[in-house]
Amino acid sequence: MSLIDRLESRASQISSAVGSKKRVDPISLLEEQIAFITEQLQRRRALHKDLLNRLLIAETYIDNDLLKLEGYSPGSILQGFQAKGGLRFRLAQLDAERRHMLLTYFQDVVGLQDRLAQLLGQHSLLAGSGQGRKAGRLAEV
Repeated sequence: MSLIDRLESRASQISSAVGSKKRVDPISLLEEQIAFITEQLQRRRALHKDLLNRLLIAETYIDNDLLKLEGYSPGSILQGFQAKGGLRFRLAQLDAERRHMLLTYFQDVVGLQDRLAQLLGQHSLLAGSGQGRKAGRLAEV
């Protein structure tokens, strides 16, 4: 298990322990922020997966259209050549869009993971020192 996986697992444990009661001690506030970042990561991953699936579907339709154009008769070679060029251009656009999406996704996730690591560090410091909650209510994570 990688460091990121361990951090996210720890964050999920903290997030699941966040109750509906409103507390205002520093550890509770950190736990709410951790829960929020964890939820953002889950939503971002789900959105990314959905967008990649949509791109794959679009590419599949274009590939199918290209395969259909392979059977053009000799009288329509020019027309088939132009249609193929347009479809190949659209595939190149989708490829560029995919690369942009991957870069944006990576930047978003790394930013959220950095913030999560900071919050988990603060949580550990406060929970370990006992400053964040009243005696007997220290976080065990």
